[in-house]
Amino acid sequence: MSYTRILFRRDTAAQWASKNPVLGAGELGVVLNSTGQDTLLLKIGDGETAWADLPYASGPAGPQGADGADGPQGQEGPAGPQGAAGDQGPQGPAGDSPPLSDSITLASSSVAASSKAVKTLHDLLNALAVSIPGRRTGEIFEWLGDTPPEDAVYADGWLYRADEFPEAAAIIGAKYGGDGEAYFGVPSRGNGEGDTLWLVYIGASALPGTRFYPGAGHYSGETDLYPGAFFSD
Repeated sequence: MSYTRILFRRDTAAQWASKNPVLGAGELGVVLNSTGQDTLLLKIGDGETAWADLPYASGPAGPQGADGADGPQGQEGPAGPQGAAGDQGPQGPAGDSPPLSDSITLASSSVAASSKAVKTLHDLLNALAVSIPGRRTGEIFEWLGDTPPEDAVYADGWLYRADEFPEAAAIIGAKYGGDGEAYFGVPSRGNGEGDTLWLVYIGASALPGTRFYPGAGHYSGETDLYPGAFFSD
């Protein structure tokens, strides 16, 4: 029995592209790799179309392979721009008015007094009074009254005898006038330019029984208290 051996045209992809022949109708062209091995890629000619324009012959798609392993997580990207502010919500309903209580509260002083016991102006002032630390020697404070408290003088730059107020002389010295030994001066805070007066306490000790009432101001170095006047029991 005799056999007929059929050979197909074979060449590398580079050679096929370079020659770009027109395969005859039904003629097969096989693509080889650079080592001359079959790549299983082939084209079937139609007698008219050049190699470059012929599609590769392909069989039906095979089954999908299994998913590969997940790759490493990439670096976190930069933060996006901040979104626009949302619309303001509607105003909430007003709260209920507090009932009339037996307490009178002063903001920031936590003072309470029984309203039932307040019968006269004197009782009201005593109910609202708060005991505070006495004056410190050399303290400057604001005064809205007419007559300064005891051992408090106007902040007008005046000189005073050191032997009468030794503690103030030791603290203030000659900073505002005088020699700091026989005489010492107090600072000038512009009294006379308005209704408010500035006083300097040059006494030797605190004022016992000092009380704090709404109505005037208090200034002590870096500390400002709420408006109040000062009365002694």
